[in-house]
Amino acid sequence: MIGSEPEGRGVIPRPAGRYDRGVTEVESPPSRARAGCALVLGVNVVLGLLVLAAFWFIGNSLDQTRSGIELSDGNLRVVSAVCDGEQLEAVRLFRVVDDAEVPTQEILWEVEGSTELPAQFVIGALLPGMQTLVPFSNDIEPSDELVFRLRTSQLQSVDAFGFTLADLENGAVASVPELSSDSVSEFRDRAASETACN
Repeated sequence: MIGSEPEGRGVIPRPAGRYDRGVTEVESPPSRARAGCALVLGVNVVLGLLVLAAFWFIGNSLDQTRSGIELSDGNLRVVSAVCDGEQLEAVRLFRVVDDAEVPTQEILWEVEGSTELPAQFVIGALLPGMQTLVPFSNDIEPSDELVFRLRTSQLQSVDAFGFTLADLENGAVASVPELSSDSVSEFRDRAASETACN
């Protein structure tokens, strides 16, 4: 009747059929299925860790160099622990420019070719057998972040290393962290012991 309160006022009746079916069809997965999911998840985690470990090992095995940078008489000079018959193949020096949102590389000097690796040479020098791809730009400020990379016939996958002019004070040699030294002689001893000749 009009004006009478229907039973269960405020409760929207639920249509029978579809919703009831949905409730009865959704069941907890069997315990064997849960165990299978857990096993798959565990195997994937272990495999992921193994892959990461492999990349760590490979990456560290490739981080090798026998070269560093020193400042001598106002010139940047490359010093190396040279192996018999080792050939210089490529050298690159660049500056990290972070004025933009994404840091970029400004190449200051780049050469490629093949020549006997000198025990030391000045950055920007004309090396016999090497082609200059980018002539040396000497407008380097003390605060510039520089990155150096040298490839030889024996060291193909070498680690680039960063430095500033401040790192080269008092005869210090900049290189990868484990090789950076207070003197050229100390650097050569470390480089020769860390990375054996082929």
